Amino acid sequence: MTEPYKSEGLLFSCIQCGRCCRRNGIVVLTPQEMEKISAFLGLSSDEGLRCYATRQEGRLVLRDGPRGECIFYEWATARCKVYLVRPHQCRQYPFWPSILKNRENWEEERKLCPGIGEWKPSASGRGPVVSREEERNDLPRNNLKP
Repeated sequence: MTEPYKSEGLLFSCIQCGRCCRRNGIVVLTPQEMEKISAFLGLSSDEGLRCYATRQEGRLVLRDGPRGECIFYEWATARCKVYLVRPHQCRQYPFWPSILKNRENWEEERKLCPGIGEWKPSASGRGPVVSREEERNDLPRNNLKP
């Protein structure tokens, strides 16, 4: 059964503040995602794996940066240096099962992410990201927090 707050739709507009990238967490990725990232950076797959990924509990995950941030977060620009090829998990934020679990989790995440509950028109003219649970069957099936 869909909770009422989900059926009403959830607004999110990324303001590219980088707050989600500066928090401790685990970003799980597929070998194909790592290959895309490596190619984007001009590295071989082996170099990309060696420099940017590790195995944890049998999963391929991105390494952390020196301050616990995502390894691809650039402090000087507050941007992701692989944004165009970022992993699926990053693309789905904040529509993760752990955040969507209940209204309290969504509101708690809203305190950390200024884009939750907001909508700002984009240059492309696209509307807001509105997620309804029944439309989000492609969400990662994990309980990872950023």
